Amino acid sequence: MYFLESQRGQSTFIDKDIGYVFETFLTEKGVQEGVLHDGLVRSLVARLGALHYGECYIAQPWEQLGGSGAIETYGRGSLAVYLSLTGQSVRQEFEGARRARRPTGVPQS
Repeated sequence: MYFLESQRGQSTFIDKDIGYVFETFLTEKGVQEGVLHDGLVRSLVARLGALHYGECYIAQPWEQLGGSGAIETYGRGSLAVYLSLTGQSVRQEFEGARRARRPTGVPQS
């Protein structure tokens, strides 16, 4: 299992065992703050209110597009739009990595 930090376009390997992920990884204080951003989410709920179905909190502009990620830059947004942005970003990262590994002279598929 990997943790995908979509705002930064990075992923980190966690473990092969799903039990470890739920029973150990997600319960660690450092993970709750550093990965799940517990403090940030609590602050956003206090400032912007609880989310409705299909919503998410999103930094504007998105960090991967040059935003600061400061709490003041967050607003409520469409989860579908956020997931679309994330998917496009991940696809670009993978395609770039694939091109970088391709030997010279090999045509693109």
